[in-house]
Amino acid sequence: YQRRVHGENISLKMELSSFIFSPPKSSYSCKMKEIVYVKKSKAIITEQLSIPCLYVPYKDKAKKLIVFYHGNSEDVVMCLSLIKGLQAHLHCHFFLQEYPGFGTYYGTSSEQSIFSDAEDVIDFLVSHLKWPIENIAVMGRSIGASVATYIASKFQKANGLILISPLTNIKDTAKKMVGTIAKLIIKQQFNSSESIKKVKCPVFFYHGQLDTILPYQMSEELAKLCPTKKMVVIAPKDDHNNINLSFLVMKLFGFVLSYCAWDADAAEPADLFIPPENRKEFFHKYEDTDTMYWE
Repeated sequence: YQRRVHGENISLKMELSSFIFSPPKSSYSCKMKEIVYVKKSKAIITEQLSIPCLYVPYKDKAKKLIVFYHGNSEDVVMCLSLIKGLQAHLHCHFFLQEYPGFGTYYGTSSEQSIFSDAEDVIDFLVSHLKWPIENIAVMGRSIGASVATYIASKFQKANGLILISPLTNIKDTAKKMVGTIAKLIIKQQFNSSESIKKVKCPVFFYHGQLDTILPYQMSEELAKLCPTKKMVVIAPKDDHNNINLSFLVMKLFGFVLSYCAWDADAAEPADLFIPPENRKEFFHKYEDTDTMYWE
């Protein structure tokens, strides 16, 4: 009986591990010219010594940079369609960090390895490329939202935090996916419920109401714990893997204008112009049953 129960626990842990990190077949090669390799501050001999990152510069000069952390079952290049869609209106540069075991990055992902890499990437941008942290926003989707939240809690002068379909923590997620026993036996990881309490910059939450993997209530819960200015958008027709890009852009555009001082850098979406003197009216005009705001 003990062996059988022990075996079930091992199987459950394996299932949860594959749920958290499920690397797809790489969509790019190490020869891709847009890939930048950031040196790791701490690496053992068996690890890759640099972090592959995808640099997506805006076509013109831009003052703002968004560091993006992707979700599970995708790599940095698989996110390009989303990034290009956002970049067309936000007029900023993007820098996408890869995870161990994903893309061309040899290794195994864990909370410790991803968080350590994320700190190295921000240090590289600030110390070596001389990007002011005040001009860097961090953005993450799904599990990547937890990485972004962690970084915003550590680098508190960041320009903004953008969360797409975030999770509260792994225990809550495991309980929903596997059952109550999972919450009892797994170690707490990616605990955004705690990290969000230390964030000082403005925060944007975007979540699909039809998301059955990470329910939209997780964004609402994180927003209640967030001590700073925030905007929460619940998209009525979106789920976890299908996002209405035009709706996201419209809401995110309003956020960066009003909260993150992107006046000179962002471009209004088609058929949408918001003069500075009317920005408060913008929030009332577009406030409806599928959108909630807390200030």
